[in-house]
Amino acid sequence: MAGEEQEKPEDDKDLELDLMAEQELLRLTRQFRVMEGDKEAYLDEATKALRRQRKIIDDLDREKTDLERELKTATSRQNSRRDGENAAKLARLAEEQETFLSSIRAERSAQGDLQAEVTRIERMVAHQRRAAAAKANPIAAMQQQQKEQQQQQQVSSVDKTLSLLVQKKEKKYLY
Repeated sequence: MAGEEQEKPEDDKDLELDLMAEQELLRLTRQFRVMEGDKEAYLDEATKALRRQRKIIDDLDREKTDLERELKTATSRQNSRRDGENAAKLARLAEEQETFLSSIRAERSAQGDLQAEVTRIERMVAHQRRAAAAKANPIAAMQQQQKEQQQQQQVSSVDKTLSLLVQKKEKKYLY
């Protein structure tokens, strides 16, 4: 009996150890499943990150190739020669513009001088006509003088308007 009593606690101990081992196995199995899920999630996330990074690398490689091509084009001899020709042409056109503007100013000045001379002569002729008409018919001379003053005012108004239009057009060509 003594052997049976010792076997019972040993059997209980074995049973208890078996239960603990099964519980530990179940715990480790659950933990393994959780870790497998974590591993898959991490693998998916890492794969997505790698895809994004590869896409960025590919985009940057394409951009680098495009930039190198553009740089090569911009620094080519033909483009450099064309740039030089364009710069020379621009300088020549700027000189021509300045020459034309100087000519315009000179012509305007001459036009102003001629206009002043024409106006002076017209006044002199008008004065002589008035003097002659006043001797012949004083009333008609006064009416003629009023008519000439009105005409002179109209001419002055038209001259001012023309001058303003010319200035506006000149500014347009300057800019």
